Amino acid sequence: MKKAFSLLELSIVIAVIAVLMASFSVATNLVDNATLMQSISQIERHAKNIVVFRAKYGTYPGDYSNAYASFGSACAGDDQASCDGDGDGLLEWNSGSDEANESIKIFHHMYLADIMSEPITDSSFGAGSTDFSGASCSSAGSIVGKSTPTLEIENLTILLVDNEYFKVGNYRCGWPIFAGLTPRQAAKYDVKFDDGVRDQGLIKGVDGVDVSSNDCISATGNKYNLANSSRACYLNYHKFKGGL
Repeated sequence: MKKAFSLLELSIVIAVIAVLMASFSVATNLVDNATLMQSISQIERHAKNIVVFRAKYGTYPGDYSNAYASFGSACAGDDQASCDGDGDGLLEWNSGSDEANESIKIFHHMYLADIMSEPITDSSFGAGSTDFSGASCSSAGSIVGKSTPTLEIENLTILLVDNEYFKVGNYRCGWPIFAGLTPRQAAKYDVKFDDGVRDQGLIKGVDGVDVSSNDCISATGNKYNLANSSRACYLNYHKFKGGL
């Protein structure tokens, strides 16, 4: 006859399982936090690179009107109109025209100027292009890893809009307002670089257009919905408050 476990033995087994589960949870949180911090560091580095580009060329990447003259055919494949900015000092976003989308030329210009190392291979993605998921684009827009950089968090990237703020999210075709962060990740980012208040300060969390209302933002108190563990948020990060 097989001997049954005693209550003491069962208690020990349960305690060991609990310790292992707690250790796994701590390890997972450490990895998640490290990934988030690396993504934040990447954003800060790109912000500094924009300033470096301006110091070198006297204008902003994306708005640089002599980009084609400086970078040649490496810029937008011999298409001067898709390469040059208009030089008016503003970084315009116009999702109806590849040539007018200065915001999605920013990182391509910095890559060609050897200011950033990640290969941003083009700045003109519109109808007929595909996003990271393989979906077809029906209009102009930024594409992760092609016209905007890939951050440490999978499929998360940034875009500078109106000389003032980064949109931090999961970009597809058109506006970069798809959910790329969990509410907890968004809240950690907000606490790290701002006041931690969802709708105030330099960092503001927003429900992604591809999720339901209140997936990112709690229905009560206008706070981050920390009960939701899925990707539901994008951020407006007013890194250059008042403009570059």
